[in-house]
Amino acid sequence: MKAKCIAPNQITRAHFFIIPLRQRTLRELRLGSTLVKDDEGRWVIRHGPKDYKTGKAYGERPPLVIAPELFPHLEAWLGTWRAKLQPKHDFVFTRPNGKPYGDASLSMMFSGISFR
Repeated sequence: MKAKCIAPNQITRAHFFIIPLRQRTLRELRLGSTLVKDDEGRWVIRHGPKDYKTGKAYGERPPLVIAPELFPHLEAWLGTWRAKLQPKHDFVFTRPNGKPYGDASLSMMFSGISFR
């Protein structure tokens, strides 16, 4: 059975419902830096002190494990679908035009899919 591809807006929306995060966290995810696969094969978000607003005061955050139900969709996005948009940046999520999400564009994406 083939894995069904879900768009990045569905992955990010699903992730927000499973682990509530600031939109900046998703917007600035970078594969191999803040989004990594750990030794157990789980996808995790890792933040060092420079990766979040209060990092200077609190230091490195504990890893946030992404829900295993999202692994196949995230891997399909990273392995196939993201490249088709020809992004001009190294962030995990990209807009359909290949540009990175900004705070306003990510907010509009969430509003658009939430009120359909």
